[in-house]
Amino acid sequence: MDRLLGNIERQCLSEPDNQDSIRQLAQAYQRAGQKYSGPVLERAISRLCGSHRFKREKAATTLVSLGSQAVTAVEECLSAKSWPVRQKAAEVLRRIGPEASRSFDTMLKHKDLNVRREAIKAFTNLKDEAKIPDIITSTMETSLAFLNFSAKSISTIDPSILGQLVKELTVPNTTKFRQTVIFMDAFGEAAVPYYLDVLRSPRDINYFIRQRLASLGEKALKGLEKALSEPEAQLKIEVLWTLQSMIDVPGIVPLLERLCEDDDLWVRQQAIESLITFSFYQNIAELPLWLDRALKDEAPELRETAANVILRLGADTESLLPTLLSHWDGFDRQTRIRLAQLFLDQGSGKDDYLDAWGRLVYDDELIVRMKALYGLRSLKGRGARLLPELKMLAKNSTGSFKVWVHRVVKKMQA
Repeated sequence: MDRLLGNIERQCLSEPDNQDSIRQLAQAYQRAGQKYSGPVLERAISRLCGSHRFKREKAATTLVSLGSQAVTAVEECLSAKSWPVRQKAAEVLRRIGPEASRSFDTMLKHKDLNVRREAIKAFTNLKDEAKIPDIITSTMETSLAFLNFSAKSISTIDPSILGQLVKELTVPNTTKFRQTVIFMDAFGEAAVPYYLDVLRSPRDINYFIRQRLASLGEKALKGLEKALSEPEAQLKIEVLWTLQSMIDVPGIVPLLERLCEDDDLWVRQQAIESLITFSFYQNIAELPLWLDRALKDEAPELRETAANVILRLGADTESLLPTLLSHWDGFDRQTRIRLAQLFLDQGSGKDDYLDAWGRLVYDDELIVRMKALYGLRSLKGRGARLLPELKMLAKNSTGSFKVWVHRVVKKMQA
């Protein structure tokens, strides 16, 4: 028998790297095994447990060709001391396929990661979704590389398994939580609707879920855009906060614009507020347009929000002057003072601010009127068209303000 098998190997493996030779060997062993299964199996197991790598490869081919006849003997090799033997035995069982399925559970619980890796491959090849919880458990406390391998393997199964995975997202930033999101992220775009379902109500884990969505980048855009059509304001706010972590992803600005125009006041306020975050990272051409719309909004809360955004951004107010001035009386005292200072910082010496200074010199707040005078003083003769009005104002004023009006008039006439 040994001579027969030796002849088969010499004939079929004269070129060790030739895949045709490997196939011929498998077929020859299968034919021999049908007649001499006992000796063939015994010889193959002996070589599988040996130290010669090439002979192990030949033995693996033999054992796979024997199929169910070899399962029990190969499973015993999983307890070998040598890790290459354990790994090759697991590979053989995985290649045998469904006939070795009873061995896969044993492999999945094995202490050797190489053996567990082959079990995961086997279950995913069989599309056995029932084993996914066991696969996740077997991955606990393992390396990140093994986690990613397991997640990538599972992602080849029907995405409906995500419904089962998302139930594990309960306690944030725990080992189980982190592990589950790695598995979910492997599904890419298919995971987005499941993440969004978690965000439909305020929870402790929402921050972490938003980070997972943001990490998917462009893969998440379609799902985020669809979520903006949902009626829940809470979900839209969660989408907005997610977008703030996706500054560099192309296609974000149109989604932000939709939020700035939302029917819900709370959503619009939060969207306008988020312009602060976005403008720090990129130039938004539509920024003046959105702020202008917000300042014209019928809701005073949104107008106040827009004014605060302008103040915090230090945005170029020149294009917004007409709108800001048209709503000037609606701003509170502190906002008017801060806006007057912003005008002074950005408009000192600019002719475009002449109308603003002319309006602000009549403000109820003295400090606002004084800032307007400082602005006019910087214009000198270019503000001459306001001279008649300023002279009349000087006559009707008192105290230090009157003194400063005279000084501005003098500057303009110089």
